[in-house]
Amino acid sequence: MTTYETLFKEHGFCEGLVGINSSGEKVIVTIDKESASVRTLQDNGWIRENTYYPDGTEEEMYSK
Repeated sequence: MTTYETLFKEHGFCEGLVGINSSGEKVIVTIDKESASVRTLQDNGWIRENTYYPDGTEEEMYSK
């Protein structure tokens, strides 16, 4: 079971956890019944959004 599968199973919903990743960038994690999303405020000014679904599917998008 992946970390996100565990989060879905144990929590099911989270409106936003804020933290710092190992690169020192700010991250925001949200979880709902359909997906878990990690938004990373990258040092280069871009926002990377990784979305994880319970079936194992993943998406990665960028915005400025």
